[in-house]
Amino acid sequence: MKYVSVLLAVGCLLSTVSAQWLETTIDLDPGSGPTFTCYNTQNNKVYCANWSVNNVAVIDGATNDVLTTVTVGSRPFALCYNPVNNRVYCADYQGNNVTVIDGETNGVIGTVSAGTQPRALCCNSLNNKVYCANNLGSSVTVIDGATNSVVATVPVGAGPYALCHNPVNNKVYCANSLGASVTVIGGATDSVVATVTTGANPCALCYNPQNNKVYCGNGGVCCRSS
Repeated sequence: MKYVSVLLAVGCLLSTVSAQWLETTIDLDPGSGPTFTCYNTQNNKVYCANWSVNNVAVIDGATNDVLTTVTVGSRPFALCYNPVNNRVYCADYQGNNVTVIDGETNGVIGTVSAGTQPRALCCNSLNNKVYCANNLGSSVTVIDGATNSVVATVPVGAGPYALCHNPVNNKVYCANSLGASVTVIGGATDSVVATVTTGANPCALCYNPQNNKVYCGNGGVCCRSS
């Protein structure tokens, strides 16, 4: 039987040369369609969103065994971990909501309504909030991490596709794939503080804490078949 696998790579230092190799593969159910992973620092678990079967696989970080699968909404696309409350958030792309999973018990503890086609998540641990970018809604839904309720909806550019949080200045960055821009949101106020023009199709973001900079990848293929 053919299985879908999650690949894990590890690295070690050999003299002055850093080497990496494939340590193992983790078998998932056939046809799972894994799309996104995230890590639970408190319980040493890895979560894998499975697009085709509407669940999230929970993997033991010590043994690489699949502990369980958690049923979520339609077409799970993105995940993020909130260390403040030990919860995992899953954006259900066709369900237009976010499923909240308890990091300790692996049980679903809530479902939060989002905008149309939620496809990116990030956590602001300074204010205990989770941000969800809604692709067709041109908006970001802000979720209170303590109550799992929506506290704000922030208008952004067209086709929001990626998010990241800058903890130094407490700002959230949203890459607008159809707007050739990045919207900057204040983490405390949940209001737009700036819009930065980028190249075409910005689809990826990351934060560099060493230099307090955000990097945006342009020209990506920002799509996902239904």
